[in-house]
Amino acid sequence: MRTRHLQSAALVVMLLGLGALMAYWLAPEHGEHLHEVRTIWTSRPGDLVVLLGLIFVGALGIRALLPAEGEED
Repeated sequence: MRTRHLQSAALVVMLLGLGALMAYWLAPEHGEHLHEVRTIWTSRPGDLVVLLGLIFVGALGIRALLPAEGEED
């Protein structure tokens, strides 16, 4: 079980590194079109707050449906 957690953690770290590297390569040069760039945080903050809330509530609902560690048959 411990090996599986280690493999999962290594995969997450590798994917985060790959994402950071792709963001660095694909990002426009600093200073270009600075005034035209609108991020989703500034254009639709309400939508993002609702989405994050729904994800959190969904995670809590799934956890409530799962049996506790000592209750498995």
